[in-house]
Amino acid sequence: MLAGWLVVGLSYVYAFAVARESDERGAIVLGSAFGNTTYVGYPLAHLAFGQAGFTLAVLYDRLVLSSP
Repeated sequence: MLAGWLVVGLSYVYAFAVARESDERGAIVLGSAFGNTTYVGYPLAHLAFGQAGFTLAVLYDRLVLSSP
């Protein structure tokens, strides 16, 4: 989990170094964090929405990954 947060943090620093506009920075950070959604997104869903939100996040993640 620490590695996932480190990647997000580094991408945030990189985005501020190379991008001028906030939407471009957001795209860089999102793109780098996309592979780490289970490490970052699951804990955030659990913290923000409790057990029900965590369950829905896992269900959504599994359904999206399995769809063609």
